[in-house]
This record gives sequence, structure tokens and C-alpha cells, in this order.
Amino acid sequence: MTNAQTTQTAVIGVRGLSHTYAAKGVTHQAIADVSFTVSPGELVSIVGPSGTGKSTLLLCVAGLLKPASGEISVLGAPVRGVPSDLAIVFQDYSRSLFPWLRVGANIEFPLKATHVPRPERRARVRESLEAVGLADAWNRYPWQLSGGMQQRVAIARALACRPKVLLMDEPFASVDAQTRVDLEDLTLEVRDLFGVTVLFVTHDIDESVYISDRVIALTSPPATVAADIPVALPAPRDQIATRATADFVKLRTEVANHLRRRDSQAPPLPGRPPSDPASIGSKE
Repeated sequence: MTNAQTTQTAVIGVRGLSHTYAAKGVTHQAIADVSFTVSPGELVSIVGPSGTGKSTLLLCVAGLLKPASGEISVLGAPVRGVPSDLAIVFQDYSRSLFPWLRVGANIEFPLKATHVPRPERRARVRESLEAVGLADAWNRYPWQLSGGMQQRVAIARALACRPKVLLMDEPFASVDAQTRVDLEDLTLEVRDLFGVTVLFVTHDIDESVYISDRVIALTSPPATVAADIPVALPAPRDQIATRATADFVKLRTEVANHLRRRDSQAPPLPGRPPSDPASIGSKE
């Protein structure tokens, strides 16, 4: 199958994507030449060193940023704006939710904008809150919830839109470690429950391996694809048992080696993971 055919049949197709920022006469090329596809129902993670342009790439796929060059398609159509069957979850949940609206109203807000009938809106709110484990939070305000619960509300709002594609931009970077692992498991659950295709940006190598079907590792800027790594870990995944397997350790070491090699030009680590994999790359 040719690259063109693959892009046309994929849920997400990115070909030759590049982007350059310019400010005060200084230009910075964040992305040089990135190509990949995401198949129906896949959960694919994007990882890379700090400043690689992971979030920039996601904004281009979302239609929120026009790339300098390249082609992007979502559900077989060229991206010329925000696709109608796409939703995005950002890292900063405190800015994503309206603090003056109750949880139910927050989730219902985008449905009103698309003129979904009221009975259908209420049904979707209930269903999405149940899916993220917050069935009783309908009448609470976001500021009455913990950070992890607020991010669950943000995910519920995205799911209520019935997206076929879900983009997640480092969504768990601002929560504590225990909440983070809970949200990782939630992401896998809702992917299976709703049959959504997910493109997930993270700076955490372990997280990328644990949740993904594939991990795409980017080089230092200007970013290109260093590796596209299949993750054949069995399902369902378990935070303790899965991470303890030899296959998991091998995969996270492979991802770390690709990032370390292209970021610092240091030789690959022979079968030993770095002591702090999350330090390879940070929030953009």
C-alpha cells in the first residue's frame, strides 16, 4: 500500500508536516518533516524531547493551527478547520472548565452550540459522567472537585460530543502520581467503551508505553519521526503487572534510547532504562 493510500484510509493521516514560528525577526522551525497515520480505534502516543513541537503537531491535527507545509487528513477529509467529529482534551483543566457553571452545564455547553436537542444533551451528560466515574457530580461546581476529578469532567465533556477522534495534549501532567495512573486506565476504558481513535501527546515514556498501541518518538527540533514503535502488550493492562513485564521494560528502554540518541547524540543504553525516564522531555 502506498503512503497516499494509507493516508486516505487512516482516521488520521499526516504527510510531510512542517511548521515554523517567527517572532521579532527570529524564526524557529519546530517541525521539519513529520509523517504518520493512525488507524481506526488505535491509541497512538507522541513523545519527544522538550520543545520538539508535540503540542504544535496536535494543534495542527486539530485544525487550530495552520502548518507551514504538509497535508493532514481526519476521517478521510483534508483538515481546513476543526473537524466536526473531533474533540480535544488539554493539559490545563482549570482553564478548560467554566468555574461558574455546574459540572452538568459544563459538559452540556458544546452540545448547545451544535444544537443538540435538550433531552439528548441530558442523556449524553449522564452517560459521559457515568463513563468517567462521576455520576453523582452533575450539580457540583468544578472548584468543588479535585484536580483529577476536574480532568475527568473535561474528558466527559469531550466524550459527550460523540467524537470519532479524541486528541489529548499531556492531559495528566498536572495531577498527582496516583491520579495519573487512574486516568491512564480511564483513557483505555473509554477508548474501548466509545470506540474512539486517540492521539495522545505525553512527555512521560512509561505512560506512552502503558496506554498505547503504538508510540511515535520525535527527534529534537526541527522534529522528524525517530521511530514508530508497535506496542504489543496484552490487554487488559494492569498498572503493576504490565509494568513489571520484560516486554514493558524492553519497550520503554527502546523509546528512551531513541529520544536520548537523537537528543544528545549519546550512544544508546544497552538494555537498561534511564533512572528517570520522565526527565527525557518535559512540558512544552
